[in-house]
Amino acid sequence: AAAAAAAAPASHSSRQDGNSRSARGAAGPSSSNKVHEAAAAKAAAAIAALSSRRPAAPKNAVDFQNACKLVSSDLHALADYVQSIDPSQYPAIFKTQMDNTCLSHMLRGLQQIVKDNPSFTTNALQQLSSVSRFSMLAAMMPKADKAIVREMLGAMEASSINQAVVQDLRARFKA
Repeated sequence: AAAAAAAAPASHSSRQDGNSRSARGAAGPSSSNKVHEAAAAKAAAAIAALSSRRPAAPKNAVDFQNACKLVSSDLHALADYVQSIDPSQYPAIFKTQMDNTCLSHMLRGLQQIVKDNPSFTTNALQQLSSVSRFSMLAAMMPKADKAIVREMLGAMEASSINQAVVQDLRARFKA
């Protein structure tokens, strides 16, 4: 009888452990979900903070390339950065340092804003085409960049931009 009494509390105790394990198992995933949700929220906040930090306007092509490395993975951030640069400053910024990478970043950023701001995009493309070495870059422009230019020119044609200006840009960009 004593052995049975001793066994009863042990089995009761093991049931409690089993119940507490299943209770922990049941609580585990929900608390784990809460931890994951909290981590996801922190990550989203960090990404938002990073994307809200626009790099300073570039003083030269190297500054532009470095800034583009920071924002190029987020097309909206790239567009915001490109739009923050006064197009009349392009010749001074790029001088003789414009290369395919700079041009490609600029085109991808402009592609994001052409529908909302076709006049800015038109001015930007005109100023880009006045940068030293542009004609050589336009002649060697990759097909993907030419497709972006054609898409932007099509959007400009559909807007209120003067068609003669669009045709001039089409000739300059060889698109």
